[in-house]
Amino acid sequence: MSLEWIAGAVGTVGHAGVVAYVVNVAHSFGLSEKRSGRLKLVLLAAIIAVSGGMAYLVARRDWSAW
Repeated sequence: MSLEWIAGAVGTVGHAGVVAYVVNVAHSFGLSEKRSGRLKLVLLAAIIAVSGGMAYLVARRDWSAW
């Protein structure tokens, strides 16, 4: 297994942890179900946008550049 696959696997586990954290934080605000759902969608969209941006930057360069 190459270094890229190991780093990708670790990153995937880290992102899953961040998603669980976001869901817990969204529930801690005590909002209504409708608002809580919207907040979760906004926070998860932010995670996806940041992850996509990072994946784009990684794909443009060599792993050694990081």
